[in-house]
Amino acid sequence: MKHKFWSFRFWLHRSHLYITLGIFLFSFLVIYIPLNTSFFDPVTRAFEDFRLSDLFLRLSDRNSMPESNEIFVVDVTSIRNRKAIAETIAEVAATSPKVIALDIMFPDDDRSEDNLILMQTLDTIPATIVTASEVSDDNNVLSSFFTPALPQLREGYTNTTMNNTYSKCLRTYTTTVTNEDDTLRSLPLQIALAYQPSLRYEKDAEQLINYSDVHIRKVLPTDISLFADRFKDKIVVIGIASGKEDLHLTPVGDLSGPEIVALSAHTLIHHREITEMPVWLGVVLGFLLTYCFVVTCSYLHIKYEKTDNIRITLSAILVTILLVFINLIVNHFFHYSISLIYAFTGIVLTGNALSFYVGWLLWLQEKKKLKHPEKTLYL
Repeated sequence: MKHKFWSFRFWLHRSHLYITLGIFLFSFLVIYIPLNTSFFDPVTRAFEDFRLSDLFLRLSDRNSMPESNEIFVVDVTSIRNRKAIAETIAEVAATSPKVIALDIMFPDDDRSEDNLILMQTLDTIPATIVTASEVSDDNNVLSSFFTPALPQLREGYTNTTMNNTYSKCLRTYTTTVTNEDDTLRSLPLQIALAYQPSLRYEKDAEQLINYSDVHIRKVLPTDISLFADRFKDKIVVIGIASGKEDLHLTPVGDLSGPEIVALSAHTLIHHREITEMPVWLGVVLGFLLTYCFVVTCSYLHIKYEKTDNIRITLSAILVTILLVFINLIVNHFFHYSISLIYAFTGIVLTGNALSFYVGWLLWLQEKKKLKHPEKTLYL
């Protein structure tokens, strides 16, 4: 063996740099650039919609997560009558919550008697009421069934409709949408501000919802009285929480709109946003990890005097598993998502790249075009 594994001379050998650069050049020319063309749009969307943290969230038991003691969801899926919904709202209000959020879209129709009862109920409740509203196509106006009859109600747009996430995994929420005339707040932000007026937040931000922090307790209308003590001075979101009308795909499976709103508000209140690694940093990290793996594979090649694909493959599998485990730990405990796609691509291609590089050196040696074969690691 010409060099020891831990020597700087071995680690900084130019062959390792050539192989790593070749891997990344090949990756960008053959994989990443083609994937960004319109022909591969479905494949690109599939890659963009996948996160390693999803594996952890799907395998973990949500019931084992701590239950939020600040936000609750009252499920009114079985109630279709507006008068009955008004009675449920009044029953919730009797428990003295600090914030009542209505994640229900009420179409404007001719049920005048029920509408009047609903309006009168909301008008007499002392708690802060936040309602889900629709936003116009140009993001200029918020409107709901209650506008402008009850101006004291706070309105917020729902992220599930704003993001058009019915066909993909819902990961993010937005805080505000700013237009030329006004700044519109989202429903989670309005809830968070009503609960914590001094809350600091970033405007026009799109942030990841933290699905791994807590799970939200769903309460049936018949059980409201049993939760009277827990509702006091807390947040209660009322909406369709078990029907298919407001169901969305999330990293933890299907969740209802009210649950997603509650988790988004919890993320905001406690500043538990998950931070994603910037793309440029993911590229740098991928390059460094690939370089280290190239050095390891070079060592195996020199030690066994051949490119042992079995050992390289096993090493790649072990390194990949280790990186996945580290990413899950960092994501869960530090709320940071590491970008490993570039590292995984480099690790997978290392074995073939090393074989190609050694074969190229042998070809140069055979053609007598290699001036100093003794300076290479592999000949």
